[in-house]
Amino acid sequence: MSLTETMRQKAEADLRQAEADAEAAKAAHLAAEERLAEMRAVCGWLQSFGRAENGEGRPVELRFGRPVPEVTNTKRCLDALEKLGGRADNGQIRVAANRDGGPPLDQVQVRGTMKHLAKKKPSPVVSVGTGIWKLQATGADMLLAGSHAQTSTPFRAVTAPTMNGAGRES
Repeated sequence: MSLTETMRQKAEADLRQAEADAEAAKAAHLAAEERLAEMRAVCGWLQSFGRAENGEGRPVELRFGRPVPEVTNTKRCLDALEKLGGRADNGQIRVAANRDGGPPLDQVQVRGTMKHLAKKKPSPVVSVGTGIWKLQATGADMLLAGSHAQTSTPFRAVTAPTMNGAGRES
């Protein structure tokens, strides 16, 4: 083998090695750019929590990563039921609540909210049929006013008979 042939083979081997190194570097560069884009997105998302503001420039209260609504679904449903005359079905309540603004409520949210309200003590609403609700004025007034006072049920003390050491009443 001549010196020229040896140099040519060595140059071709070096060229193949350089091409392989360049391909590996390109793959590493693409992976690094993808990771960089992901980290930028995460940092931007995390920084958005510190800057979350409403339309007036005030910070928005966040709960579980979502803004807390200024008007709750229970308040919206109670207001809608009151506007409908105190008696309505889930569909009517949903339409009236959505008409008043805020994020749209679906049928399941209205039903769940009304069932929740019916179980509260004192209960502001009562079910008078399948999906039909009636407003109880005293319960709703107490709930809307934020009062958690007990109703005027008299307290009766209950005493058990005393037992002596032998398990007999004394």
